[in-house]
Amino acid sequence: MNQNIILRMGEINESLKNIQAATESFEPTLVKDMASSNNLDVVTRLNELNTQLEDVARVYKNLLTANNASAANAIQDFKEVDDTISASIRSR
Repeated sequence: MNQNIILRMGEINESLKNIQAATESFEPTLVKDMASSNNLDVVTRLNELNTQLEDVARVYKNLLTANNASAANAIQDFKEVDDTISASIRSR
């Protein structure tokens, strides 16, 4: 097993920043009241669905943010372990 794992930290960090920027710019807002003077059941149901969809989108945005932070932490931990192993090998 003579394969190297190469972490391109610059590319990884740039990708994580891009994901975070896209996540932060995501605005899960929809029309609150599609037809305020309309009493049709369909319009009422669409308003309810829009509210539920906004809630789901907000949860998804929070999940993306948490996932991005976890990925950044995992990469940092991996780099620290790699640095420790490298230093140990060099000291021999």
